[in-house]
Amino acid sequence: MLTIGFANKYYTLWDCSTFECIDAYDIRYITCSNVYIKNISFDLDKVKALYPDAPINESLKGHTRSFTNSYIEYPNNVFKYGKYRGTPFNECTDYDYMAWYFTTTTKEQQEEMILILEEHDYHIFPKWDMTSYDIETNDEYMDRLRRENAKSQCQEEIIQKLKENNLTIEITSNPDCEGEYLDKNSGFIFKFDEVRVNYYLGFDYYLPVVNGKCKRIKNKTIKIINGEIDDNMIFIHKFEIMKR
Repeated sequence: MLTIGFANKYYTLWDCSTFECIDAYDIRYITCSNVYIKNISFDLDKVKALYPDAPINESLKGHTRSFTNSYIEYPNNVFKYGKYRGTPFNECTDYDYMAWYFTTTTKEQQEEMILILEEHDYHIFPKWDMTSYDIETNDEYMDRLRRENAKSQCQEEIIQKLKENNLTIEITSNPDCEGEYLDKNSGFIFKFDEVRVNYYLGFDYYLPVVNGKCKRIKNKTIKIINGEIDDNMIFIHKFEIMKR
């Protein structure tokens, strides 16, 4: 097929052709032959007038000698890179490697591996944005379920104690500038009504304010006397520091 390229000054004329074959695994072997014919002109309008049906190929830019490109296109059920490149997924027994490959490739390829990995002690689940999948071992999955169940149980206990005005919580760090403290055990954010900035050796930190005075609560246990919950945030309107 006659095709237009561009050298350093001239538009050039080429004879380009593509050859391909497909094997039993639907792997495509493609060879592109680009045969240089001649320089045409500096003027693109003149080139188009002389060869109106010849497309312009940007990949020929800068070339003035014939050359050939060869490449392989792998289907989605075959490793496209790495040490098993060209191997169909169902012929691979290195499932740890397949699990790593799963985290690096496209959603289309992931979907070809899901059943294989699930049959070999892996758990697959969609990412939050549904654009691809995450993977974990079945042991990791069961451990995650236990942690989530423990967190859910902790949340239920906190909600019940908050209703009874009998909630105590150990504070392991100062709140942030918004008065918020994250309890990692429950996932709840506790928010104090008022905090004030303090300084120590050039660093600032924040303390909750009670009756106009800052209270140090880090590494102490507080009892929430008056609080309310909204989604995952608990607003602390009144609290006291428990004596040890």
